Amino acid sequence: MLLERLSRLGGICSRVVLIADGHHPRAIDAAIRRGDLTRIRKGWVALENADSAAVAAIRAGGRLSCLSLLARSGVWVLHDDSIHLRTTAKRARLSADGMRVHRLVLPLAEAAVDTVPAAVACAVRCQSMFDAVATLDSVLNRGLMTRSQLLDALTPLPQRHRDLLTLTDGSAQSGLETKVRLGLRYRRVKVRSQVWIPGLGRVDLLVGDRLIIEVDGYQTHGTPAGFQEDRRRDREAASQGYIVLRFTYWDVCYDWERCLEAILDIVRRDGHRRSH
Repeated sequence: MLLERLSRLGGICSRVVLIADGHHPRAIDAAIRRGDLTRIRKGWVALENADSAAVAAIRAGGRLSCLSLLARSGVWVLHDDSIHLRTTAKRARLSADGMRVHRLVLPLAEAAVDTVPAAVACAVRCQSMFDAVATLDSVLNRGLMTRSQLLDALTPLPQRHRDLLTLTDGSAQSGLETKVRLGLRYRRVKVRSQVWIPGLGRVDLLVGDRLIIEVDGYQTHGTPAGFQEDRRRDREAASQGYIVLRFTYWDVCYDWERCLEAILDIVRRDGHRRSH
């Protein structure tokens, strides 16, 4: 029963929670002696197959948080192989390399991982402006938090971080879409997100009334069916007089200036507008 309960909690738990749950301290100690449980730090135990990143965060005196936690929830964040943890301690007892420690003056819960609001606050500080807004867009789009809840979560941060909420668009379907939208608006190019076009459905971004920009993440467009559907949509768009530019993750994240120049070249020639 003890092991089943621990498994439902993700394989990691504090003794405080287990005892409050009705498990006697002697039963916990007996499970440790048998090797059913491992004491990962004072007051914390884990199953052998518990998540290694979460275990490492607990051992370091914190909770798995920031990019590491949000990525597991399906939120768009900048890819980072480091283990991100949050602690309230002035000095965390790091037990492994490859960790990034975030300090935020919010209580640490008894849960083995951080709360989503605290993780979002850490992620906003941890990333560039465009990536931070992409994360906020993703949280809104997935319905994990409302704008009001996001504002509450960002309250401990400086005003410049809270101001990022004015740049968000919860309709954005991916972080790549957000980054392109912000990149264009930064260059004063008017762009609309998730525009419905008859025969095509929704397009990621529309500049003017005829320049469609699609950002193709591999997970969505990397299947044979997805590839075929993209080509069908491109043919339909061309038949309706639209111009379509498609950018990949690599294009947006590592070759953005070249992508931007391709867009601006069309805009300068008024190619994004239909002739009247």
